[in-house]
Amino acid sequence: GNTAFGTALAGIVLPKVRKLQLSLEVADSALSQAIHEAYVLSSRALLKILDARGLRSHMVSLRRFFLLEHGDFFTQFMDTAEEELRREAKDVVLSRVQV
Repeated sequence: GNTAFGTALAGIVLPKVRKLQLSLEVADSALSQAIHEAYVLSSRALLKILDARGLRSHMVSLRRFFLLEHGDFFTQFMDTAEEELRREAKDVVLSRVQV
């Protein structure tokens, strides 16, 4: 009956599904490897360009400026602005706080 047909069908279909699944995993792995290799190659090329033009140190300086070298921006801001923030509003020089 239907059970024998279902078993026979499963015997035909399941190995093909497993083979397809394995093929997809291999293709996915190959694609991931190709993407990783392209990333490494382009990163190396960019670093060579930065070094050749002396820009790497400038990029490090920019990173330190914008990211405050692993620091907390708000804490740095509050420490820097503490003196100005403690003043009465009428005593604050506007040109010092405007951007």
